[in-house]
Amino acid sequence: MWELSCQSAGLSIRFKTNAQDISVRYEVTQPLNMPHMPSTGVSGVDLYRYEDMAFCFGTYSFGDTILYKYRVDRGVQVGKDTEYILYLPLYNEVSHFEIGVPEGSSFSFVPAVKGCPIVLYGTSIAQGACASRPAMAWANIVGRKLERALINLGFSGNGKLEGEIRELICEQYPSIVILDCMPNVVAIDSDEIIRRMKDAVHRISKVPNVAILVVEHAGNSNALTHQAQGERAECTLQSSAARGLFVAPEGRSEESLLPLQRGARLDSRCLDRLCASFGLWYDAVCLCHDQENQEHHRKERVGGYNSTLCKAKNGI
Repeated sequence: MWELSCQSAGLSIRFKTNAQDISVRYEVTQPLNMPHMPSTGVSGVDLYRYEDMAFCFGTYSFGDTILYKYRVDRGVQVGKDTEYILYLPLYNEVSHFEIGVPEGSSFSFVPAVKGCPIVLYGTSIAQGACASRPAMAWANIVGRKLERALINLGFSGNGKLEGEIRELICEQYPSIVILDCMPNVVAIDSDEIIRRMKDAVHRISKVPNVAILVVEHAGNSNALTHQAQGERAECTLQSSAARGLFVAPEGRSEESLLPLQRGARLDSRCLDRLCASFGLWYDAVCLCHDQENQEHHRKERVGGYNSTLCKAKNGI
């Protein structure tokens, strides 16, 4: 867990510069790639122009020192500062990091976004597996769409509703907490799963004005072809529903505890409670998290992002 906590998934750097040539040079402490995930996702960085969230393509080389070079010469005004957001590696720890611009160019960091953050607690999928580059992790997509601080507490092979992480979440005074832990608890006794989840919801509910979104197990990709995987996922789903996992703690309204069930949608009452920015988050999750309905939601919801974002700026 400690090694995973040192990895930079979810971290980004915002800065301004009038330079058209930007270089990034850094070192990492862990392997550059994994058999099922490329170096660009495990150890790479990703640069976006903040104003229009335009992707900046860079050339790169991986070794003891990792080097990315970007040239942005379209959609910028010569001599005028442009803001960028640089996403850090998903599955590696950064030990040394430099951003370079040509001599004489301006450069300044942009202060961190203020306000109560969104906190995501989950498994390897939350951490970013297996995106080909950092900005394509679904949590980073959500952060871009909402323009809100999102703390990524995704831990590969873990995310099992530990009490210590529960307390850490509460210390952030979040506006929304997403509990997406079910894929990695299917091997745990069902009674213990229910106890841990209820303990987590009860504790987090004490944070003022927080909304909690509990995500059901979306199902393993091989659940239809692997008997044991399919049975474990279905058992967890049935147990959760039968034991009242999604019942709000005493003293809390049901609208503050929202289930995102496999293949389902939040109803209009829940979306009204969460307001525009919360609703947009849900749309993004449907797009990236529920693979079975991904294309349906892509066609139906992406067109509404621009208008929803305008409302979100006047929301929470």
